Amino acid sequence: IIVPATKGKENAPKLILQVHQDMVCLGNPSPAEKGVRPMLDATGKKIVAKNTTLGADNRGGIAELLALTDEPIEHGELALLFTTAEEVGLEGAEKLNFKKHDLSNHYALINVDGEKVGEADIGSAAAANSIIELPVEKITSNGKTLLKIVIEGGRGGHSGVDIHTKRVNAIKELADVLQMINQRNKLNLVSFTAGAIENGVPVRNAISSSAEAVIAVDQDTKSIIRSILKHKRKKIHCEFKREKKLKISLKVKEEENTEMMDDQSTNNALNLLSQLPHGVIERVKDNPLVGKLTTKSTNLAIVRTEGNNMTVQMMSRSAEDEGLSQIREDIKRVAKKISAKVKESKPYPACSQSSDTELFTFAKQLYKKMFGKPLKVTITHGGLELGWWKKFWPEMPMMAIPAATIKDAHSKTESMLISSITPAYRFLVGLVEGIAR
Repeated sequence: IIVPATKGKENAPKLILQVHQDMVCLGNPSPAEKGVRPMLDATGKKIVAKNTTLGADNRGGIAELLALTDEPIEHGELALLFTTAEEVGLEGAEKLNFKKHDLSNHYALINVDGEKVGEADIGSAAAANSIIELPVEKITSNGKTLLKIVIEGGRGGHSGVDIHTKRVNAIKELADVLQMINQRNKLNLVSFTAGAIENGVPVRNAISSSAEAVIAVDQDTKSIIRSILKHKRKKIHCEFKREKKLKISLKVKEEENTEMMDDQSTNNALNLLSQLPHGVIERVKDNPLVGKLTTKSTNLAIVRTEGNNMTVQMMSRSAEDEGLSQIREDIKRVAKKISAKVKESKPYPACSQSSDTELFTFAKQLYKKMFGKPLKVTITHGGLELGWWKKFWPEMPMMAIPAATIKDAHSKTESMLISSITPAYRFLVGLVEGIAR
């Protein structure tokens, strides 16, 4: 959307202001089907959603750009850029066609997809997906007891921004439980389900907060399994202090016979889930711009068992484009040992740029003048469309700022801090006005 310059500012620097339209849909009922029900939290200080993601990432940015068009301020020409399919791998940005509107002559690009007021991102991580396909053989359960084990209530979270914090990955914890049971008393895996696929779209950029498995065991093993679950529950609550809502349950399924994986396929499935990497792979303490920075990670995101196949989906990230190759090779090595095949998506690029640009120098001065404290330069381990914009316009200065302070994005506890909305918006308005001057 091209917003013409105000009178007298036709020769002022042109700006691109950019947000994405889609959101991560998690919860029940799914926001993709029923929408979001925003509400105040118990403190009255945050906007949250009822049992679903909020969509503040990036609907808050959309609201800011639309409000900006009504502001009685002077500005140069503005190109408001609204992308799609950001959350599934920045696909909308990659596929944009700028033949009709050439934006290469614009002075700068400001992305409004940051997460914390008082910070500005000048860099972001590259990322790519790995899809692992494990063939399995099925046999009949022949009178074995069927049990359903569920881990639920984990905090979940953003697989880039939150990956270095202490958060349970339910897939890893359930795989560990099943390995312990299998070592004590042999089991056969019937099914394993974890991670979200909403309207056919895999949510690979959220940490798995729940997982469930159906297993076939001999009748006299339930007491041993309950003991293992009790031990696991205690261990999780000791190791992950903030996982206060996490629960582990065991139920008997009233079915006489069903298909289950044979012994070898069960072992292969459990070994695959146990050996695949998850979490921070590399974190540095001395990045010259930001100090501590997660530079490599991977997220074990989704598991499905359907027919004679188990599918595992992962998302890996790296501060540098080249770093993705090492992570993905490690994933392929694990898969190859168990005769699983790996499909890899096209990666999206990282963004790396100097903090000494004219744009960022002005932004720091303006923020200090407006709020009396310094603007913090940051590099996010999440993905930002800045990576693609730098490919399109390598000389254009860019940065990402927030529409508000957002916590627990990509989870059902996502929230927007109300007191942060006005200063975030004032800063954007100030940038647009100041650059026009």
